[in-house]
Amino acid sequence: MPTTLNEADMIVATILEHVSPEAAAQLATKLRERVGERTDNSSVRDTMLMISEAVARITQPPPLSWTQWLLIRGINAAHWLVIAGNIVSAASLVFYGLAGWHARAWMVAFPLVTFTVWTITSRNYDCPLTKLEDLVRARYRQPLVKAFLAYFVVKPYRQWRQRREDP
Repeated sequence: MPTTLNEADMIVATILEHVSPEAAAQLATKLRERVGERTDNSSVRDTMLMISEAVARITQPPPLSWTQWLLIRGINAAHWLVIAGNIVSAASLVFYGLAGWHARAWMVAFPLVTFTVWTITSRNYDCPLTKLEDLVRARYRQPLVKAFLAYFVVKPYRQWRQRREDP
């Protein structure tokens, strides 16, 4: 007996109670590829396809208008500029501190570099720009960033590496 759309939605809702939407999408894709596309049972094949489509339908955020997209990308660009500025300022403070423009320049440079590096890498410090971006993303029902570098650098790298390893 074939699965109905309502049953597929209930299966997906149950899955989403236990895993993140990203994990649910990966699970549905793997089930469709490993089970649905390799089975001779048409009911199982249809069920896996319906679950995969239901996950995509339920977890997909609504499309952004151009103004919403521009606002999110503007905050994102400002965030990248702040990070680049912090990196450049940390490097220049080290240079000026070690170059000895003033006899005690390192006494100013060292704490400033330490604070800059801590600000960029700390999980205990919530960046105001990340909070702002998450606030805007939540308002438009988009995935939250939570940790800027983890979301825009680490996560894409891991996904790229995973795609390279999976045949």
